[in-house]
Amino acid sequence: MTEDDSTTLERTRLVRPAGRNDPPLLLASEGARVVVAGTGAHRPSSRLPQMPAVPATVTDLGQCLVDRAGLAPQHLTVLLDPATPANLGEALEHAAREATSVLMFHFVGHALFAPDNELHLATRATVDLGQGAPGFQALPYSMVRRILGSSRAEHVVVVLDCCFTSGNRPVPAKAMDQTFDASWRGAYVLTSASKDENAWALPGVRHTALSGALLRLLNDGDPAGPAAFTLDHVHHHLARVLPAAGFPRPRRQAGEVKELPPLTVNPAHRATRTHAGPPISSPGDLNSPYRGLAAYGRDHAELFLGREEATRSLAARARQALRSAGPPVVIGSQAFEAGGPLIVTGPSGCGKTSLLHAGLIPAVREDARRSVVLTPGPLPVAALARELAALSGGDPERLRAIIDSDPGAARRGLPARTLVVVDQFEELFTLCDDEAARRRFVEALVEVSRSAAVVIAVRGDFFARCAAYPGLLETMRRPEIVAPMTPAELRRAIEEPAVRSGLSLEPGLTELILEDVQALAGADDLLPLLSHALLATWQRRSGGVLTMAGYRAAGGVARAVALSGEETLRRLGAEFEPVARGLLVPLVHVDPQAGALRRRVPVSRLSSGAASVEGQVLAELVRARLVTVTVTDEGEQAELAHEALVRAWPRLGNWAETARAGLLVRRRLAEDAEMWQRDGQDASYLYTDDRLATAQAAVSALSSASAPTAAAQPAPATVTPVEKEFLDASRRRQQRRKQITRGAIATLSLLFLVAATGAVVALVQSSRFSHQATEAALQRDQALSRQVAAAAAGTGDSSLGSQLALAAYRLSATPEARGALLGSLSRPVGARMTGHTAPVERVAYRPDGRVAVTASSDTTARLWNVTDALRPKSAGVVKGHTGGVLAAAFSKSGKVLATGSADGTARLWEVSDTAKPRALATLKGHEEQVGSVSFSPDGNVLATASTDGTMRLWNVKDPAKPAQVAVVKQDADPTRTAFSPDGRLVALGSTDGTIKLLDVLTPAKPAVLATLTSAEGAVRSVTFAPNGRYLASSSDTGKVQVWEITATKLVGTASGHSGSVDDVAFSPDGNVLATASADATVRLWSVQNPREPVLTATLAGFPDAVTGVAFSPNGQNLLTSAADGVARLWNVSNTSRTAPFARLGAHTGQVNGIAIAKGGATLATASDDETVRLWNISDPAVATPESTLSGHTEPVASVAFNPEGTRLVTASDDKTAKIWDVSETATPKLLGTLTGHTAGVRSAAYGPDGKTVVTTGRDGRTLLWNVATPSSPKQVATVGAADRRVSTAAFRPDGRALAVGSGTGSVRLWDLSKPAAPRSLGTFSAGPGSVLDLRFSRDGKTLATASSDGVARLWNVAAPAAVKKLADLPGHSAAVSALAFSADDRTLVTASEDGSVRVWNVVTPARPELWAVFAGRGAAGDVELGPDGTVLAAASGSAAQLYGLNVEQATGNVCEASGTSISGAEWARYVPGRPYAPPCSTATASASGS
Repeated sequence: MTEDDSTTLERTRLVRPAGRNDPPLLLASEGARVVVAGTGAHRPSSRLPQMPAVPATVTDLGQCLVDRAGLAPQHLTVLLDPATPANLGEALEHAAREATSVLMFHFVGHALFAPDNELHLATRATVDLGQGAPGFQALPYSMVRRILGSSRAEHVVVVLDCCFTSGNRPVPAKAMDQTFDASWRGAYVLTSASKDENAWALPGVRHTALSGALLRLLNDGDPAGPAAFTLDHVHHHLARVLPAAGFPRPRRQAGEVKELPPLTVNPAHRATRTHAGPPISSPGDLNSPYRGLAAYGRDHAELFLGREEATRSLAARARQALRSAGPPVVIGSQAFEAGGPLIVTGPSGCGKTSLLHAGLIPAVREDARRSVVLTPGPLPVAALARELAALSGGDPERLRAIIDSDPGAARRGLPARTLVVVDQFEELFTLCDDEAARRRFVEALVEVSRSAAVVIAVRGDFFARCAAYPGLLETMRRPEIVAPMTPAELRRAIEEPAVRSGLSLEPGLTELILEDVQALAGADDLLPLLSHALLATWQRRSGGVLTMAGYRAAGGVARAVALSGEETLRRLGAEFEPVARGLLVPLVHVDPQAGALRRRVPVSRLSSGAASVEGQVLAELVRARLVTVTVTDEGEQAELAHEALVRAWPRLGNWAETARAGLLVRRRLAEDAEMWQRDGQDASYLYTDDRLATAQAAVSALSSASAPTAAAQPAPATVTPVEKEFLDASRRRQQRRKQITRGAIATLSLLFLVAATGAVVALVQSSRFSHQATEAALQRDQALSRQVAAAAAGTGDSSLGSQLALAAYRLSATPEARGALLGSLSRPVGARMTGHTAPVERVAYRPDGRVAVTASSDTTARLWNVTDALRPKSAGVVKGHTGGVLAAAFSKSGKVLATGSADGTARLWEVSDTAKPRALATLKGHEEQVGSVSFSPDGNVLATASTDGTMRLWNVKDPAKPAQVAVVKQDADPTRTAFSPDGRLVALGSTDGTIKLLDVLTPAKPAVLATLTSAEGAVRSVTFAPNGRYLASSSDTGKVQVWEITATKLVGTASGHSGSVDDVAFSPDGNVLATASADATVRLWSVQNPREPVLTATLAGFPDAVTGVAFSPNGQNLLTSAADGVARLWNVSNTSRTAPFARLGAHTGQVNGIAIAKGGATLATASDDETVRLWNISDPAVATPESTLSGHTEPVASVAFNPEGTRLVTASDDKTAKIWDVSETATPKLLGTLTGHTAGVRSAAYGPDGKTVVTTGRDGRTLLWNVATPSSPKQVATVGAADRRVSTAAFRPDGRALAVGSGTGSVRLWDLSKPAAPRSLGTFSAGPGSVLDLRFSRDGKTLATASSDGVARLWNVAAPAAVKKLADLPGHSAAVSALAFSADDRTLVTASEDGSVRVWNVVTPARPELWAVFAGRGAAGDVELGPDGTVLAAASGSAAQLYGLNVEQATGNVCEASGTSISGAEWARYVPGRPYAPPCSTATASASGS
């Protein structure tokens, strides 16, 4: 590529006069701000080459945006060769604060990946990111995103014209993908993709490649281009011309960007006479070449493009099936025999239905004389009989009866060469509840497949369930899988239908759509979303052309469905929204396992006729292609166009979830009424109080919902006579109780009784009327409560999360909200101190401990009254710096505050009156940012350190007249300074990994006494211990080192952080070291022995990197700063007690099993690290480690106490179980070893007599042991035959029976009356998944099983030969790994590999109720309840987590510890649509009071 510099320069001076009809431009608004920055010059020591093209590129581009894009000059910031990352960040922050409409950032220069693969934009300070702190050399791209994302601007545009490098390492491709493919909603990001500076800026060329091409486009225009260039047009042009010239293709990332105005007009555009194209169509226009959410049918075969290969493959197999005999068909390397149904499978939205209707059926039209298409529906046999009877002209009812009695009769009389297509086979599981009918239907299909070709289409998430039917097993081994479409297939599906319809696509539109599809790769319903986006784009076409602007206006692939739904509601008007809701919700079936599914409903049930209000609204929904109506033998049937509508349209999803909640109440009512009737109308079944009110509200809501369709057929869920009688009986019983209570209190006069009765009647009547209105509000509250609870569990800010959890619980006491609230007891919560608008960099206490300071990148420092550590109050703001404040320190008197800033200065402030801080002096001399300030102990000397390579000492005895007394220069940049407690030494940490110890007894002549060299790279922080004997330093690697000063050597290392450690601080007594890390944690270490720092606590309640720590002078509290702009105050008076319920994290491997001893004071944990640990949990906040049991040589799988809690049995993969004496928990002793298994031991449990143990092993055997003499255990018996998948075993509490679970899904019950000869009592199937755990209730009548299918189940085992299922406990999204009953059998806890723990009320085992859901940090491998039911312990990763179950305690803890209340902005974000009501009034008052 070559270019004439003078010509290009001249072209940038040409200004095209604005045409009268030119569209408004993106950057021409008053609220637009643009920053054009570039770095082409670096320090001589930098490893980066100089880039002479950068200055001209930056200058010319800025001028071009003014001349061509309408940008006001005062709204443009041009920054060439920023000295430091702070300078670049400040320019961005300034523009971000001012921008209201558009914020644009165009950067030209090097982009570097640091060793941790984080992208940084180079500045003049960039030398080598592998040496020192990268953030001090280059601006992290994550910081760019944070700054720009905080702006009020509606649109953010980022252009990175960079050469991407990674030092001596190759550029990590995955790092680039992760950086630029990450979602950034509302931002348009355009980047070059060059990894070679010569491909970024050619030598001798004025401009860099991408920016130069952009300049030529904006100045010269494109004769073939549109009248105005949008950003999409710009990208399309650059993506075409740059690769043609040998440069990499630029990449684009646009996260849900709305339609943007054009960037500039096209100066080369020639107006041409436009030919009128098709009119802009209504949503219901049937001429569209795209089907939207609807499937393609036989009539659309010509437009069904892109699936030709899948159609050929499927058609070939179907043709083979149509042949009654003949050789097998060969496809690729596989041969398929005839016979048996053919299964087509793939995820929801992959296009199975369209493939069958528009692909397969037309493709085999000449081979198949007849074709039948059906869906199973709730009556699958009837549906099959109806279609088969239509072929032969028979009676469908008679044929149905024949098939019911003999499924083989289905193929009799079937015409030859018939194709039977069964679509949406999953309806067999979701709509049909009769298992016998399911089996008859499958058997009939298998029989039909002997004479016809049978093709079954089933969703991938239901495929495994087909294995329950033997006739399908063989065909399941060779399914036809509908794979995701390739880019070439997608391009054909996008472009060809338009071309065949006489339309065209604007150049670049296909690439834009394909990029959006790629960004959503792996998402559900991708093809329906794409099809609907194409339909919506077609509806917005311009003159027969589908445009990028139309696509953006439609919402793109991700948002088109939701926008169409909302537009339809707007067209209907707000008054008809309830009608639309009443029509749409019945069309949704929410399956507990599969989520939202479609349901077909007769139109007559939805509307009384086309002229009715419901009929007209339904017609509009059909026109909008949200609903389809088909005509069947049973009349018109309505259904959603696709299940994707529920998932992609949040409003409909919320409606469906709310309706499902009401339906669950109705189902429970039906079940309870039936049991009441079956058991002789036993009064104990009747409802009282809240349950009665909830049921009545559900019935009232049902009546209300059916009111608009009174003329229609009865709704399918009307109240049955038995349910009505049940509710009437419940009301009568409740009224009788009230009357008895009133009579017991006093004898009232007849007049008073009449009046009271009248009042009660009036109250009941009023309550009945109010239920109808309150039920809807109740359901909305529940949905919002779950939403807020999920946000509480997901936020990294434990203080904010705890307040959100309490707010969710007060909205509605849902199990999710209750779990989130109780979960806050298990997380350290710090008191928030909010007010800064950018990251808080450092914190410090005034010597008296009553005031603290926070320094922030928002250019301010804030003073806080922390007298009440639970309620810190803002006291004053220090303003004056022009760059971010990076450091702060108080003098000895506390009256003077020193601050260091990115503006290159340090400043002194008078802060005696914290409300009115006053500037005293500015310390000038540093050439770059001042990142450290520290006073000498006597307050007379101040040390400042800067990235200009110097440390300076200042005489500040008179703070109004400071004087520089010394300068210490070095090659590496200083990072932090610290005075020793006696003031004789200064420790100076540097980016080269050294710590210089300087003698400053004479400040004017500092002398280096020693140099400590760290092997961990750059030193980020240093601090002296209070005794002056030790020094702690932190590093980029996450390690913290402790040095002995007198010996000048390293004596200890604290390892554990996964990110760099930015600050360290000793407690006043020197026993604890606090470390703040970029891994978003603070760790507290016991350094009583500095040679072996011991981790005592981890504070993990931060959403972002922690930047600073400071102990209060009394050591009771810890102040922290973080990159999220919030400071926090933590109670660390006891570092072992940072939360009411502790996390036990001493293991180095995964915790597999836990057990709690009798009395609840001792907990045992078994781990992959081959050890078992004992803990004292009498105080659950402390959980003191007692001892470690070592002896196993492989991971320990389980652990169990004997009934007295004095002995422990452990099971290990080393093929042994061991018996331990733990009567003295501090000194456990090995008593004996159980050796008998030939493979690892999976589980071990004590019998109730304490003398018997049962073990299960990977060798398939279940063994009984007599351990009355633990030193010589005896194998008593082998229980049953070997089962390689045996998993676990449990004794019945009386010890006379044993339950053994298996990976086959079965549970075997054994009589142990004679332990030496166990006798089988029976076997039952506990579900389709493997049995992973089982527990008996204390009365032995109920058995709980945990299954790998994600469901726990309760069984009545009072009669072992006739076990009955009591209830399913669904909800987990992964295998249920463990469960536990409470001591009173009223509570059951289930733990899952999905990380959650669920607490169930099982007072009535047949009707369990979910009480709380705890969201864990990792897969929960085991769970136990304490004997008093107040403590719950769950295995979580490499730790055990304790949970509390007292809601009142949790509520009090939130309001006591969380500090500043949730702000109005946070409330609006997390609790939308509700008035601001912070959950803790005390915190609110404090916050407002400040």
